[in-house]
Amino acid sequence: MSESVQLGRPSTYKPELAAKALEYFEHPDKFGHRRPTIAGLSLILDVNKDTVHVWRSKYPDFADAVKKGESIIEHALVDAMLEKNEFHAGLIFAAKNMIGWADKVETENHNHDTGQQLTAARQRLSKLKVVKSGKAKGKSEDSEAA
Repeated sequence: MSESVQLGRPSTYKPELAAKALEYFEHPDKFGHRRPTIAGLSLILDVNKDTVHVWRSKYPDFADAVKKGESIIEHALVDAMLEKNEFHAGLIFAAKNMIGWADKVETENHNHDTGQQLTAARQRLSKLKVVKSGKAKGKSEDSEAA
């Protein structure tokens, strides 16, 4: 009795699009592109980039094609950087934004006994609270005696 109702437009995905995606990534020149990109794939398939990402999450064969394409893109970027024997800023920027590269920041902790220092600081603080509350108590007693 319960029927599933699909909201929105029906998907335009067809299984042969996975093969077309793979062909695009392997031979972008056949499609008039110098290098493959996800944006280029969306243009070839005549869909929005967001649609490419939705299809990737829904259709395993398409996801496999896009993953292989991303490997091809990464290889092309690294190859371009090594070919010129320098890390060109534009290529590094592309690698950070397109394939998730990031600058690695290392920090060094010179306080190897941080736990012990924290414990000691807490003990000193608790002693100060006791002394402070004791002085406050003593003053109030003095003021009553006067």
